[in-house]
Amino acid sequence: MSYCLSVYLIPTEAVYVFGCKNFVLCNNVIEFMSDRFDELDDMLDPDDDEGLSHQEALCEIFDGTISRPAYAGVYGWAYEVYCSSMGDHLINNPFSPCRFEFYEQLDQLLNSRSIPLRFDQLINDCPIPIPKPDDWPCSGHWTNAVITNARTSLRNLRGTIDDVSVANAINIVQEWFALCEARADSMIVGFHG
Repeated sequence: MSYCLSVYLIPTEAVYVFGCKNFVLCNNVIEFMSDRFDELDDMLDPDDDEGLSHQEALCEIFDGTISRPAYAGVYGWAYEVYCSSMGDHLINNPFSPCRFEFYEQLDQLLNSRSIPLRFDQLINDCPIPIPKPDDWPCSGHWTNAVITNARTSLRNLRGTIDDVSVANAINIVQEWFALCEARADSMIVGFHG
């Protein structure tokens, strides 16, 4: 199975929904994304009578309660569906398919050039307090402040990278940053799975 990074540019105020209790918005997302929720629920274990649907997980996120932390992946995927409905899906070609080793390679490069940006944060720093799954999805974020702090240094990498796949990934991230710069009230949220 191939894994990829899905990335969304989202208004900052929309990211932090945990415990917001805006059930009108929650119900609107459930209605708008019902097909996607159904697809995800179809992948759940049909013999699990105590299971948690993705819609129920989203409602708990909005309520600020986590009743079944063992279903961490269900909460993660429900949050990904929410983010996909609230933001713009960003081009992710260099990250589809993608393995963890590629993020590590990118982070080593960024660290070696003293660029204050890490892919580990984009996939392992969920912006809301939901349980971290043992498997998928991994989720994280880059705030606008992180992006602003890294933007110039990242731009200076252009033309200095020999590895084509790494250069393509850095170029795509620069495109993400340009979109984020145009919307100062936004941030980037990522999901690997």
